[in-house]
Amino acid sequence: MPGGPQGGVYKTTDGGKTWARVIGDADFAKSAPPGYVHCFFVNLHPDRPDWVYAGTGSHGLWLSQDAGKTWRRFDAIPFRACQNVAFDPEDRTVMYVTTFGGGVWRGRCEP
Repeated sequence: MPGGPQGGVYKTTDGGKTWARVIGDADFAKSAPPGYVHCFFVNLHPDRPDWVYAGTGSHGLWLSQDAGKTWRRFDAIPFRACQNVAFDPEDRTVMYVTTFGGGVWRGRCEP
């Protein structure tokens, strides 16, 4: 679940019956840019469950490779408003990132 009433990211392991906060505002703020960050999506890599992708409206795409403990931004993406990410079903080392302006970026799953 990308966010909640207190901010942060929550995780469920029982199909949504219960949720636990795994990433708080302070946790993301250690790696993310200062100020308000609007997260449009949170997505997991299909083969690497500890890889969490977070797309923002103004700060680009972020990746955590340790289940949300630390984050780094994809600087190769030529836009900062990320709408969604999808993984190539034939080659899961490749992903596609879309923007609200209709652009699509294709590249490697690692920054």
